[in-house]
Amino acid sequence: MPLQPDNINNNTASYLPLPPSP
Repeated sequence: MPLQPDNINNNTASYLPLPPSP
């Protein structure tokens, strides 16, 4: 994914307008 690895490591919710999946 062409996204920030920092956020990917944590959670997609960092840059996505969706809540973190359980």
